[in-house]
Amino acid sequence: NIGYNISTIDNEVLFVASKNGFEQGGDWGVGLGIIPSRMEAGYPIGYFYGYKTNGLYQSQDEIDALDANAFNEDGENIDYHEGAKVGDLRFVDMNGDGYISDKDKTYLGDPIPDLTMGLSLGFNYKEFDFTASAYASIGNEMVRDYERQAMNTNRGTYMLNRWTTENGGNTIPRASGGSSVNNSEFSDYFVEDASYLRIQNVQLGYTANNNLVNFLGLKSLRLYFSVNNLFTFTNYNGFDPSASSDRPIGAGIDKGFYPVSRSFLFGLNVKI
Repeated sequence: NIGYNISTIDNEVLFVASKNGFEQGGDWGVGLGIIPSRMEAGYPIGYFYGYKTNGLYQSQDEIDALDANAFNEDGENIDYHEGAKVGDLRFVDMNGDGYISDKDKTYLGDPIPDLTMGLSLGFNYKEFDFTASAYASIGNEMVRDYERQAMNTNRGTYMLNRWTTENGGNTIPRASGGSSVNNSEFSDYFVEDASYLRIQNVQLGYTANNNLVNFLGLKSLRLYFSVNNLFTFTNYNGFDPSASSDRPIGAGIDKGFYPVSRSFLFGLNVKI
């Protein structure tokens, strides 16, 4: 027996009745007061809003060259990216005005999957039966917001590949002991593809035949072994790619939710 289903959604906000044309929700960063999610006409509900990045600053000469050509609306020379240092994330100047500001924030993805799929399998062979079920969510993004920025706090192993003066690198920014452009502003560095395939349940059972049941003086006998949440296949760095809140504006922000546990069950059904 095989069962399969697939569903898709094309989600787009058509109108927002607010003065500025959007509503905000969610929060990112401990004590920073940054609101990362929006509802705005033309976009999916609860999309992520922040800075796009394009690698890392590799040298002070690179920063100095950008600063030399950065001018505000009054013609005054300013920093291209205020507070940026070598090894920091390089934000994209989306509006092309020559420097980084709030006006460069843009769409960074959304927590709504493009596809969800379910699969169930089952078969019988003599006295044995086997069932399995799986679920997949494809195309949903997740915001990584479970890491603290203070000193002596845990980080993922990916930080072993961070930028250093010896190793360089163009993906993971330098380690910093306090506030920096890397952790004080919300950017796509913290937005990850959270697509996943989860083996939800696998069960193997044995039902005794009539000869054995009669020999034991029973009406029926069944044994089974079951595993729930056997494995989750994902590239997401967090504990659980399905972690989220139930808020329409602010969903898909991983605050460090406890992961779905794996459980092993053994059952015995006897009728006498």
